[in-house]
Amino acid sequence: MPDTFEPGVQYFYPVADYHRDPCPEPSLSSTSAKTVINECLHKAWLQHPRYGGMGTEQDDRMSLGTAAHTLLFERGQGLVEVKANDWRTNAAKDQRQEILSQGKTPILSKHMQLAADMAQAITDQLAMHHLAPVFFGEEMTGWSKSDEVALFWREVIDGRPIWCRNLLDRLCISKNRWVIFDLKTTERSVAPHGLAAYAAGQGHDIQAAMAVRGLQNLISTPITDRLEFYYVYAETEPPHLVTVGKVSQAMLVLGSKKVAQAMALWSRAQKDNNFPGYPRTSVELLPPPYAETAWLNRELNDPGLVATDNDPFLTASPWVPHNPETGELLKQTEQE
Repeated sequence: MPDTFEPGVQYFYPVADYHRDPCPEPSLSSTSAKTVINECLHKAWLQHPRYGGMGTEQDDRMSLGTAAHTLLFERGQGLVEVKANDWRTNAAKDQRQEILSQGKTPILSKHMQLAADMAQAITDQLAMHHLAPVFFGEEMTGWSKSDEVALFWREVIDGRPIWCRNLLDRLCISKNRWVIFDLKTTERSVAPHGLAAYAAGQGHDIQAAMAVRGLQNLISTPITDRLEFYYVYAETEPPHLVTVGKVSQAMLVLGSKKVAQAMALWSRAQKDNNFPGYPRTSVELLPPPYAETAWLNRELNDPGLVATDNDPFLTASPWVPHNPETGELLKQTEQE
């Protein structure tokens, strides 16, 4: 990597170059941070382009979402149509691999129109949203927009500098506000009542916190009190319904704690050149509270269950044994 590479904000940065990681040493991205926190350092090492280089395999559904993303934010750059019915033939497989090696997105002809329809549906719905002037960067309202904004910065963690990077789908700026938009396509419903749980499960708090931390690190004046982060959630199934979710302060604080932990673990791993997997000791499998609650509710309310007199937690503690022949509880004298 070039010695002249410096921290900074890069507008309209080539996505393929970003994902190859151009930093002077392997950097921590929000994707890697999510893997470090939700899985382990070893898996983050395996998937990192500068370490294991395995990445993640994209299926047709993921490629469809990536294609819609490309059409919406990159104006179709990096999207390559493959005239084949599927990826089963050797010729199609070879063509697909060649396109991927160039950092571009292969898409079957039959999916190209679907991606275009999805991008158009997302655009049409956002045009009716109250954030439309912000998202589309309407100059008459004082907003400007930039797509594919790459953040490259360096932090000193536990006395050791590490490189970090983050890619913003769209950054919109006015005189007094900064707004980040990120598109997420999914097969699941994006009905508002289920989005918070979905976002938590996908590590979207980590991604948002990483973006905010990186942007503030690179901007000389404080902006966190004027910065907002929105996820644009879109369904891959027609009619491609959209819900926009705003990252709350509580979500951002939780994500920031996870990012700080990921940075500390990443710094130590790079220092020691050791990216461990899961623990070598056994873990105790405790039932989560919701599982216990669900079973107790079922015991009380499910007519298909029968009343049991051999429940050790209802009879005594420690458990009072039964007569193996009659099934009756043994009396104290019988036990003795």
